[in-house]
Amino acid sequence: MAMTTVTFPSGVEIGDLNGQGNCLQCHQGRASTVQVNNAIEGQDPDAVLEDQGFISVHYRPAAATRWGGEVSGAYEYPNREYVEFFEHTRDYQQCSQCHDAHSLQIDPQECAPCHSNVVGVADLRGIRDDDTDWSGRGETTQGVAVEIDTLWSRLYDAVRLYAAEVVGTPIVYSAGANPYFFIDTNGDGVADPEETVGSNSYASWTPRLLRAAYNLHYMQMDPGGFAHNPRYMIQILHDSLADLAEQVDVDMTGLIRP
Repeated sequence: MAMTTVTFPSGVEIGDLNGQGNCLQCHQGRASTVQVNNAIEGQDPDAVLEDQGFISVHYRPAAATRWGGEVSGAYEYPNREYVEFFEHTRDYQQCSQCHDAHSLQIDPQECAPCHSNVVGVADLRGIRDDDTDWSGRGETTQGVAVEIDTLWSRLYDAVRLYAAEVVGTPIVYSAGANPYFFIDTNGDGVADPEETVGSNSYASWTPRLLRAAYNLHYMQMDPGGFAHNPRYMIQILHDSLADLAEQVDVDMTGLIRP
């Protein structure tokens, strides 16, 4: 029997699945704004939490990205509005209309009629929906994926700066080594093999650092986010940077929030 609803980690139930139930069930992630808020509720945003580990969304939360602010898969900051379900064209609304149901591969020729730059899969990263310079790079000819990558790099720099200056314990990130965040023992910003071990996992989480790090990791876990819901991804990165900017020097000049 086909699924009729799927409940996301935020507790939000999505219906009208059109045969996408299995996709949403497996690609919804395992955490959301709710789980992060449960961990930091009522705490000083810049005080280290006791016995708090990193909260990970888990692997490939594409469905959470696609439904955006409806299901709050990334950490959404209070008093901000977030875009919801990302509408694509009429014939490409369901997961299996873009992805092979088994391999998850994409046929770039399906995209080429609307996106004339697309010849191979790598060209998908060159797609953009308008000429807005979201990341303040002063350049709008490259794809929205580059905008997201630029903001991600700036967020990583800000996370490292906050950890060093406010918390006093340098941090380093490795997307391929659980639990992903470690003490940067030599302060070089590189996740060295001897640092990315369980005994060196980062444990000095403040609420402000935890929510920014959650979003930093979320972006890496959905590498197709630029296609699944690009403006949601940009909003999340922008708000994470703005929050850290309340405590450390983060240059927000030229950044535009969708």
